[in-house]
Formats: sequence, structure tokens, C-alpha cells
Amino acid sequence: MTKIVTAAQMQELDRRTIVEARIPATTLMERAGLGVVSSLEKRFGSARGKTVTIVCGKGNNGGDGFVAARLLRRRHAKVHILALVSVSELSRDAATMYRQFVRGAGRSGVHVYTSKAQAQALLHDSDILVDALLGTGLSSAVTGRYADAIDSINEALRPVVAVDLPSGLHADSGTILGRAVRASLTVTFGLPKFGLYQNQGIDHAGEIEIVDIGIPPAYVDAVVSRTSLITRGAVQMYLPTRRSSSHKGTFGHAGIIAGSVGKTGAAALAARAALRVGAGLVTVAIPSSLNDVLEAQLVEAMTAPMPETKARTLARTALDRLVSFMSARTAVAIGPGLSTAPETVELIQALTKQLDRPAVLMQMR
Repeated sequence: MTKIVTAAQMQELDRRTIVEARIPATTLMERAGLGVVSSLEKRFGSARGKTVTIVCGKGNNGGDGFVAARLLRRRHAKVHILALVSVSELSRDAATMYRQFVRGAGRSGVHVYTSKAQAQALLHDSDILVDALLGTGLSSAVTGRYADAIDSINEALRPVVAVDLPSGLHADSGTILGRAVRASLTVTFGLPKFGLYQNQGIDHAGEIEIVDIGIPPAYVDAVVSRTSLITRGAVQMYLPTRRSSSHKGTFGHAGIIAGSVGKTGAAALAARAALRVGAGLVTVAIPSSLNDVLEAQLVEAMTAPMPETKARTLARTALDRLVSFMSARTAVAIGPGLSTAPETVELIQALTKQLDRPAVLMQMR
């Protein structure tokens, strides 16, 4: 699984890579810019013929944007850069990447921000926008021309690719610092940041693509993070290999004790989930009068009608049958849609004392 890190942890990883591994910051920028372009084309198709405007700030985030601009031009995109500052105000590495772009494209494609109206006109005439304004170091509210640029990006109603983090988001908390870019795609570098997965960051990040920029694995291993991103690849690593000779009986029989009047959907969803994660057989124990309702919702799972109360919840008299039901199953889930009827609660309390196999208990409401 991939570790999720704070801005400070990512900055330390960058520092170690540059200072200890002696990989130049400009090399990391080149890899980041290439990652942006590759991810952009993966999501939106070939850049050829498309008008792409890249909004660049003065720091390393802007430097990544200048690299992306140069590479997009090589792919025959119509590239415009909207720079929020003059070249004299750029950071050293960002200025290097700016000069490399100008050497190939000239200054005609570079527009230094002068007004919100100018920004809006440029952005509205674009097919795709790239947000390379502000990086992970932002800690105070966005104001002035940066705030105007973010508003203009959002008001353009064009697909937006955010570089590392949507500008205006706090990298750790995901809260909006004044205003924030609403991205269609966020291309984040090295490791994902906490702010992309919580609070408003969830709504503003769009699809998230993680790009390897060459940080040594040993440095990543040394980072202490108790939070990891569960990816498709990580899940697949934990799934056992299925032999060609296997059949439904090979993969266990899940028992689900669930349902009450008005809540058969919870029982059906739990049954489908058990089947999707690989259970060979699934049987749902349900109040008897609801059995037909549940069978109408399920095709692959089986049902087992049980004694019920007048309120159509599981009755205390179902205890012995449910104990036998559990003993015939490989694993058990108890709780989806059971309700908090007093007699049902009493039943479940007695039932859980006799659990002797893997089980998942869900809170009843």
C-alpha cells in the first residue's frame, strides 16, 4: 500500500533526494512535468491540436508547469502560459524551466498576469487548463492576483489538471484557504498528501494520479505514516490465487444474519458484497415474512427464513436455529438492517456469546 504523507514529510523526502541522493531539483521537475503531461493525455486523449493554458506561480509548482508546457508543445498542443509574476520573481529552478520553454517557443506564448479580465479571456479560449499556481507549502489564505486567478480557473468551466495539489487547498487538512481550484484531475508527486483525501480536498481533487519522480525507496520506507492508500494493486496482492480446478465450495460459505421490515436492502447489499469479495456461497438469515422480498432482490445468494416478532424482526425463539445456522458457515456477519427492537437485541446478545468462528458485527440502528 502507498503511504499518505504530510507536506513536511514530502518536503523532507524531496530534500533527502536532492541533497543525499544528489538528484538535482530540476531533474525532479522534469519528471513531475512529464507525469503531468502523461496523466493529462491518459485522461483527456492526445494533446495534439488542443489549446492548453498553464497557470504558473513563482515557485517549484510553477516550475513543474513550465516543464509541462514545453513537453505539451512537443506534442503539438497549442500552449499558453499565464504567469502570475515576472521572470525576475520566479524561484531559481522555476526560472531555469521558464528559460528552457522560451528557448523553444519564444515569449509569444507567455502572458504575464495583468488583470482578471485578461485571465478570463485566455482561459475561456482553452480546451484544458493546468493549475501550477501553488504547491504544498501554502499555509495562509489566498489573496490578490492568486485569488483572482483561482476564481478565473473555476469560472472558465474547462477541464482542470492540478499540479501536485489543487491550489488553495491545505496539503494536510484538505481545507480551503480562502478559495481553491476545483480540479478534474490532480497529478501528485512521490506520495499522496493527506489533504487530497479529507474535507474539501475530496471534492476539489477530482481523479488522483500518483506519479513516481524517482525518490529512493529507502527514503520512502523511512517515513513514519500510520495512514496508507488502499489501491487496486494493493488489494490484488492480498487476494489468494484461484486454481482452475476450484469451485464454489472451495471458497467458504458466508452466513449473514440481517434484515427487518423496511430494511431488506441492507441484507441484500451485504450478500452481494460477500459474493463480490470472493465468498463461494452466501446465505442470509432473514425474518420469515421478509424471505420472499429478499429472494426477489438476490439471484446468487440463498436465504434462510427465521422466526420473527409481530414487528417482523428476528425473534428470541430463533436462537437455536441461528446457532445451528452459524455452525454450518465458514464466517458470519451479524447486523445489516436488523433494527433495535428489544427482543431482537436480546437475541443478538445471546447469539454473540456463542460465536466460535470469524465474524463481523455491525452496529444496529
